[in-house]
Amino acid sequence: NDNLTDLGTGTNRFKNLYLSGGVRLGGTGTANQLDDYEEGTWTPAFYTYSGVTTSSITIYALYTKIGRICHIHAKITATLSSLPGQVVTITGLPFTAKDSGDTQQRSIIAIGGDTANTGGNTPKAHFRTNGSQLDGVYYNASNNTAYWTYQSFDSPTFALHIHGFYTV
Repeated sequence: NDNLTDLGTGTNRFKNLYLSGGVRLGGTGTANQLDDYEEGTWTPAFYTYSGVTTSSITIYALYTKIGRICHIHAKITATLSSLPGQVVTITGLPFTAKDSGDTQQRSIIAIGGDTANTGGNTPKAHFRTNGSQLDGVYYNASNNTAYWTYQSFDSPTFALHIHGFYTV
């Protein structure tokens, strides 16, 4: 049967389309069809340009992509060989972000949880998408945005929880 099957009553009905492999929300038109779902793991890595090297790293990273939105979660525990002055950048996103420049809205990825030894800027720091990577930034009263560098960490051993979503 290729007809829509109603599951529920009233104005909020969930409609399941059997033959095309999608779910339609809020109506019967193709624009309301959600046909893309994927989940899995991803491998975040610290950007290694200009001397960021790790002597140990433990990663737990998951993603769920629903339509054009990719939700990510990661816990990264690392010991860096040194604390260079470059921007904290994490590569390896499961999908390329749609917006990589300031001309469009970038997605913001929050840091929280076990942020031991990540320095005084941690409470106001976050990541924003930049194509296929996350760039660390924080609020700075003199120019509104400053890049978060490894030198601001209290120790080369730290743990980060990264949680958020972005548009693909």
